[in-house]
Amino acid sequence: MAGRTRNPLLLILTIILITTSFFLASPALLNAKTRTARSIIDSPSTPVHRNFFLRGNFLLNWNRTSPGPFMSVVSGDSVSINLISDDALAHSWFLDFNGNDLVDTNEMPTFSGLFSSTTTFLNFTFTPVIGTNIPAAGNWTYKCSVHTTTMFGTFRVLPEQVSTTVTSMSVLSGSSVSSTGSINVDLRTFQASGSLAVTATNTTTSMTTFSKTYLPSGLQMFRPSNSLTYRVGFILNVAVAPYALSVNFFVQLTGLTASNSNLLTRNLDINGDGSVTIIDIAITANSFGARIGAINYNPKADFNADGVINIIDISIIAAQFGSKAFS
Repeated sequence: MAGRTRNPLLLILTIILITTSFFLASPALLNAKTRTARSIIDSPSTPVHRNFFLRGNFLLNWNRTSPGPFMSVVSGDSVSINLISDDALAHSWFLDFNGNDLVDTNEMPTFSGLFSSTTTFLNFTFTPVIGTNIPAAGNWTYKCSVHTTTMFGTFRVLPEQVSTTVTSMSVLSGSSVSSTGSINVDLRTFQASGSLAVTATNTTTSMTTFSKTYLPSGLQMFRPSNSLTYRVGFILNVAVAPYALSVNFFVQLTGLTASNSNLLTRNLDINGDGSVTIIDIAITANSFGARIGAINYNPKADFNADGVINIIDISIIAAQFGSKAFS
């Protein structure tokens, strides 16, 4: 009778909502392999122009906040800092890379010159480029060269892209599947893309049964509320017999560190429409509780191939709900 157990769809969907938020918060719980960021890569998005407005005040810092406003740009962007005096005193703006309160030679490209007008903004425009006029990616302190101890703030320069490497090997249903390559995150658009080679071999014969290089792109990352981490999921279809598999990825970005995790399962895009949708979840829910031999057992919904469709399978597909599937 256990193999014929059916639960109301509403109950299944409630479980899905709970497990989706749980596993998206901790995808490592799916026994995935994680790799950390390795390097800045090519093919960035188009630079943009960023405008900032600052009022300098000897006693009240920049814009009357202490520290001054946080400023964040991407390497290669054109930056205009509109400067005006809030107290009629002479001020300036520069990045103090070594913290010595002086405008050194290598800091001159970031020096605005003096300004004292309380009615007309000085437009100081420069292009921060990591490795050229910016020593490295990260946070730098901006100051007034006249009032270094009372007028300061943080100026962050991000690399255009960061990447995370993929090197994994998993076995399921008689197939050994390896995934290698890299996934790139653009820090202007927060979109992920990559180049990933997937190869499957038969564990009995050692013969290659599948090999393909994927170029996933246009993967828009999102940041859950109250989280510092951006994330996105996607799956790569692996056409092997008797049941198609998929390598299911999560990509995460925290600060300047990108990472990825993946899990090998039977193909989550059950109906083959190019994404994991409510239809795939409904197909899985229809066999919830079924075991091999039961009338309603659907082997395609037995994602971990353990012979029963249970909360583990629901959790696996729920974690990737909405993800793109690449074939």
